[in-house]
This record gives sequence, structure tokens and C-alpha cells, in this order.
Amino acid sequence: MTTAAPFGPGSNPGVDLPPALSRFAIRSTAAGPIFASVEFLFLSLAPYLGSLTYHGIVMPLHLPPDHLMLTVGVVMASLYILMSHPRGSFDLDELKSVSLRGPLVQWSLAFMFFTMASFALKIGDVFSRGGILTGFVMGASAIVILRLAVPITVRMANQYRLLEGRRAVLLSDGAPTPGAMTPRDLDAAGYAVQSWFRVPALGQQQTPAQVERLCSDIVKATRQQRVEEIVLVADAFRQPLIADILDRLRVVPLRVLLLRSPEARSQPQHTVGRRIKLSAIEVQAAPLSRGEWFAKRCLDVTAATALLLLTSPVLAAIAIMIRLDSKGPILFRQTRVGYAGRTFMIFKFRSM
Repeated sequence: MTTAAPFGPGSNPGVDLPPALSRFAIRSTAAGPIFASVEFLFLSLAPYLGSLTYHGIVMPLHLPPDHLMLTVGVVMASLYILMSHPRGSFDLDELKSVSLRGPLVQWSLAFMFFTMASFALKIGDVFSRGGILTGFVMGASAIVILRLAVPITVRMANQYRLLEGRRAVLLSDGAPTPGAMTPRDLDAAGYAVQSWFRVPALGQQQTPAQVERLCSDIVKATRQQRVEEIVLVADAFRQPLIADILDRLRVVPLRVLLLRSPEARSQPQHTVGRRIKLSAIEVQAAPLSRGEWFAKRCLDVTAATALLLLTSPVLAAIAIMIRLDSKGPILFRQTRVGYAGRTFMIFKFRSM
């Protein structure tokens, strides 16, 4: 974890930086999956516990429900997660606020899907209707309790520096002025500034080469530090220079937010997003939304699996020929470097 943001050209190292993160801090991108796992666990157990409660109160002499209700819970919870993830229900921005309508609707849809599937497959008599309804109510109650508790948990995690904000690059306009945006301000809004660059002050001479070097340094910082967003604080009167910088930053597939400088905040404002409580304009969106990324991932996995199955006879024949040709392993591994310096492992047939 980065304890203090490194600064780029033209920065002011004397600025008040946010306190260092705890050594046990987790990244903001991990908060969503952790909460999704907790919610999945509670919802998976809800039908079983609901049926157990129903039988214990209404029909105490009957045997408790079998473990088939656990399967029902896992199916319904999986449907809930699949519907919730593309809608951003587990994004940190969503978790910071109390949002009950979407999750409850998605849990209801998962219950309706299970009900219709039971009717279509003629297996409705296998389950206790009272137990299923009780499980649905318990699941809805768990969603309400968790969704009410998680904003408090996030605030406490931020207070004790246990949660790192979204990794961002801050690009400021000109020389520091009273009230200007600082890394501490963005830290309070849920960001973790990894690098801070400054555009040459108004009136200073800047050549295309200087602008190119500045943008090149920003792009390099985003890739090396795995930045998630770029935040630009600029004066509206410098539109030609800002437009040139934004155009050069399009090579980076990241969201870019434009915040108004203190001098421009008296003008009409338009707020974009709930993460930062300041006047902001989204001048560049991420290439894929949550739903689009999820659909693309499903397509990639499905297509890759289908191609692997179709080519498996050929792959098996190649493996047999390699084994017959010489001794040694059939496959060998190589480490490759991908986007932003991330390494990944590939497997190749040993052809030599």
C-alpha cells in the first residue's frame, strides 16, 4: 500500500498529505467482493433457516427440512448476485449509501424465478410453501440489515484508515491557491492520490513538447501505479490547453473527472456521480460499464470453453505426438507482461 502519494513535475511537496494507511488496509476494489460474499452466504442460508423456523413453529412434530433447501438457497443467492453485479450494487459508491430498493427487487426476482421454475418442472410439492416464504422474508430481512450496516462499516474503515480509496492521479491547474484541491480533499471524497501533477500556471509559456511530456508522465504513472481514475482540477478559461491534455489522455482506458477550480465554482454547476461531493463533469467514461464488462466476460469464458472443447481432439493428438517424440513435459509455462505491467502465466506445447 502507498502511504504517501508521490508527486509529479510542478507539485508542491509541502502540501498537507492524508494520514498513512493502516498496514491492514484493503483496497477499495476488494470491498465490493467481500460484501458480496457475505451477502451471498446469508442469502444461501436463508431458505434453509426459514424452513427450519417455519417447521419448528407451525409443525414442531415434523422432521426438519432436508438439505435440499441449502441447494435452493445457493441457487437463489447466485441469481441475486448475477442480477446485482452488472447494476453496480456492490460498488463502493453504492455501499456508502443506504440503497434498499434495488437489492430487494433483485431478491424478489430471484424468488419469482425459483417459483416459476418449480411450477414448470412440477417439483413444487417437494418444498414447503410456508418454509420457502419464510426463507424469502428472512433473506429480505438480511439484505435490509446488511445494507443498513455497511455504510457505517465503511465510514469506520475510513476513519481508522483500513480502506484505501480509489487510486487516482490528481492533475491541478497552475500554482496553488487558497482553497485549491489537495490530496487530502480527494482522500475525504474516497480517493487515494497516487501521483500529483500540475499544469503550467496561466501566463507561463508552454510548448507542445512540454504538454506531451506532461501527458506522457501521467500515462506512465497510471500504468505503473494501477490507477483507476484521473481527476483534473482546471479553470474553464484554459479550455484550449485542457482540451489538448484530455485528448492526449484518451490513450488511457480510465474515467476522467473534471473538477472546477475555486474561481469557477460561482458559476452554474453540474454534479456527476455520488463519489465526490464537488462540482464534477465526467469528460471521459471508462470503455465498459459494469453490465458491459460482465457481458463481455461471460462471452469470453463461454467462447473460450466452447473452442477448447472443439479443439480438444487436436490438442490431445499434439500432446501424444510430443510425448512419443521425446522425453520431458508436454507443456511448459511462460510469464508474460500485460497492460499496466501486470504479469500473467501462459501454457504452451513443448515443440522443441
